[in-house]
Amino acid sequence: ASSRAGSGRFGGAAATAASPMAASVDDGGDVDDGGAESDNYSSDFDEEEVARRAIEAEKLRRRERAAARRAKRDKEAAREEEKRRKQQQRRAADVAETERERRKKARARREQKQREKDAAMARQMMLETQRWGSDSYVGDASASGGDDEGDGGDKRGRRARGKSKDDAARKRRAKRGEAREAA
Repeated sequence: ASSRAGSGRFGGAAATAASPMAASVDDGGDVDDGGAESDNYSSDFDEEEVARRAIEAEKLRRRERAAARRAKRDKEAAREEEKRRKQQQRRAADVAETERERRKKARARREQKQREKDAAMARQMMLETQRWGSDSYVGDASASGGDDEGDGGDKRGRRARGKSKDDAARKRRAKRGEAREAA
């Protein structure tokens, strides 16, 4: 027992074994000290476990924060994408509207030109009709040999054309004036 007194680990057991009466308790003392050592080991293990769990928890928190950041980033990206898509739709709608307006104006211009063309053609045809009509009646009058008969012929022609007597007389006077100037 005295040889074991030097070892610090079993100091308590050596002191107990010094009296011969307590020799049988020696093993029990060893067992008790072993229990104390086991407690120390257990507490060390607990500290390691606590530290390991703290590290795991920190890792988990970091992962969760990273996931939250990613989700936030994805949400913002989706919002930006939606905004961009709406802008593109608006631009496309504006372009389509502008194109519609352009076509509408172009169609209106074409129709206006066509109307002007039609009106000019109608005026030209009316003038041609009047000119040729008056020439033929004058020709009829001169061929018949006299103004009286010519007037009669002209009158019939005027009624057929819906013209007034004054118009025909005005035209005849104008033609006579032209003939005089030419002579």
